[in-house]
Amino acid sequence: DTYLARQMELLGMPVFNSSKAIALCDSKALTYLRLKELDIPTIESILSPITYEHVGYPSFDFVKEAGRRLGYPFVIKEEYGSMGMQVYLVHDEAEAIHVIEKLANKRFLMQKYIASSNGADWRIHVADGNISACIRRYSTDGDFRSNVSLGGSTQAFIPTKEMAELAVSAADAMGLLFAGVDIMMAEDKPIITEVNSNPHFRSALDATGIDFADAIMDAIINRMHA
Repeated sequence: DTYLARQMELLGMPVFNSSKAIALCDSKALTYLRLKELDIPTIESILSPITYEHVGYPSFDFVKEAGRRLGYPFVIKEEYGSMGMQVYLVHDEAEAIHVIEKLANKRFLMQKYIASSNGADWRIHVADGNISACIRRYSTDGDFRSNVSLGGSTQAFIPTKEMAELAVSAADAMGLLFAGVDIMMAEDKPIITEVNSNPHFRSALDATGIDFADAIMDAIINRMHA
């Protein structure tokens, strides 16, 4: 709740993560722009043009351009969403327009489909610059999404040095004391897909035995005493 977090900050209360950091992560568009600003590898994306309720788009030329730049299939991801529920894979221009029309005036991103990571990604939990629980998430039913909430499975993994450094850089870029950083492999290179300011970590606890809550509390206590 970014509004409540900001109100608490204005009352002089320390809030972790900050309202500004939460707002950056809540918006997938702002996350993308922040990562691009700092030249942190992320998925090639095109932000939707703005429209208004009951107005819609007078033209879908931007979809044609997205198809040319991203190729098909590509991913449409609502600006605000969680647990993979607002993410769609479109296979041609007609399907893309159909999804966008259903979104009405919601903002969204059109993203390159990373075929080499279909149905799998890696979640790295970071607290105060340190790596905590790390899991590989993968679909077991052919879904291109790996979210556990959609039936995906998890297993513990040890990140490479490159993946670990990328996750810490992404958390720092968003101003987060703690984060869940999602990574895909574009061929053999890790890239950021999302940065979560309030990551669910029960699945990581189940897969690794590591309780990320401990790392969060240690980070907060250290920051308060700094």
